[in-house]
Amino acid sequence: MTTYRLTVFFTFFVMLQFWNLFNARVFDTSDSAFKGISKSYGMELIILAILGGQILIVQFGGAVFRTVPLDFMTWMTIVVFYFVCFVDR
Repeated sequence: MTTYRLTVFFTFFVMLQFWNLFNARVFDTSDSAFKGISKSYGMELIILAILGGQILIVQFGGAVFRTVPLDFMTWMTIVVFYFVCFVDR
């Protein structure tokens, strides 16, 4: 498997775990995963740290993380597939 494919897989896997963050937040309730999200500054900080960290690792991690920078279209493809999984649930 190429480094490019592993990078795409890694990024998509992190995005799925990112969605799990929202699910865990409202586990065993009937609330929306986004209810009160703007009032939870700690959650907002974690969201930004995960997304920012993922972008930095992929785009600039290089040999240290064994990643290759992804182009804009690849990022958009990952985001679209992520939202397809998100909406399906």
